[in-house]
Amino acid sequence: MHPRQIEIHRAILKLENPYPVDNLISDYKSFLLVRDFLHAYKFNPTVFSALVDLANTSWDSTSRVSRLSLIVAVKRYGFSNVENANLMPLSVREQVFQLFRKSFEEPEKVTTRQLEEVQKMCTRMIRLLTFGEPEEQWLCDNIHLSDLVATRVLRYPGRSPLISRWVRQHYDADRFRSQRPILAGWLMDEDPTYMVDTQTLFDDFEYLNHLDIQAISDYEEEKNANHVMKEELEEFLIKTRLRYVDDDGQEISSFRTADLEEPTLSLSRRFYSVSEDSKSKLHSQQIPIFKKLRKDFNENIAITQNVTMLWAVAFSHLEVEQKTELLKHYYREETYRSFFKICVRFKMVELLRWLSHIK
Repeated sequence: MHPRQIEIHRAILKLENPYPVDNLISDYKSFLLVRDFLHAYKFNPTVFSALVDLANTSWDSTSRVSRLSLIVAVKRYGFSNVENANLMPLSVREQVFQLFRKSFEEPEKVTTRQLEEVQKMCTRMIRLLTFGEPEEQWLCDNIHLSDLVATRVLRYPGRSPLISRWVRQHYDADRFRSQRPILAGWLMDEDPTYMVDTQTLFDDFEYLNHLDIQAISDYEEEKNANHVMKEELEEFLIKTRLRYVDDDGQEISSFRTADLEEPTLSLSRRFYSVSEDSKSKLHSQQIPIFKKLRKDFNENIAITQNVTMLWAVAFSHLEVEQKTELLKHYYREETYRSFFKICVRFKMVELLRWLSHIK
């Protein structure tokens, strides 16, 4: 179909927003006929189920198919509205999870250039979905595959005794120390009285310091190495040819040493304030003053503990009434900002009203 015809037909469908017939998609050929404007139709669970099934069967197909196009269509048609996700039966959710799983277990089925995009889209699709124990177990067993999988474990949207058990077993793993409030939230699902002890917070703090100090050291080493290469090995580096026209209209060529890839600096994200050296900046980032950071952390450990627990309650899967009482319990004047952010982020209007009366 001509691009103009596609544009016109898509506009018509968006304006009319018709409800598609159940057999709109029966195979890959029929999918191609509606691919460019499928999202303009009303959501039909039968059509969506057929689309997800086609995406799964096509993943292992030896025929020439665009798996990326199928994933894009599944996401646009099925997940443009949160309500669509909430109404999906478990059998369809399991099929969507299979797409997510295939993107990590069978990555060779898509091109290297498309793989990252496919995995991210599949991750976003299951973000609001809950599953059965087999899917939850797969997530826990394969958390090593990618941070995307790890995020879907830690941010799983529903209660899961299986994930709570996994968190308890890996509670002190270095990899997850920056996620302490989320980990604590999973333990609170089973024991609402649970509280993160201060020694754990100190251990997390020192581990993040270790990571940041190492990251700064590696960054400076890479910067120095680039400087040495430019100064001492410039004649061996790749040259970029530059062309320009002089005032007489003559084309002139010159060669310039290609820029070396700039190293990047990534420091730990923390949920408490960080003392920074205003005079020291690397890669557009302020560098922590670690001596002062330790002093501040020690002096404010009680506040940090309360902030941790506020976010742990917020990330837990407890009932709203229980969350509300626990959040009030951990509120302090010094934790107002975190408390306020939680109320806004999780749309807790009644708590905001309660907060407005606190003097």
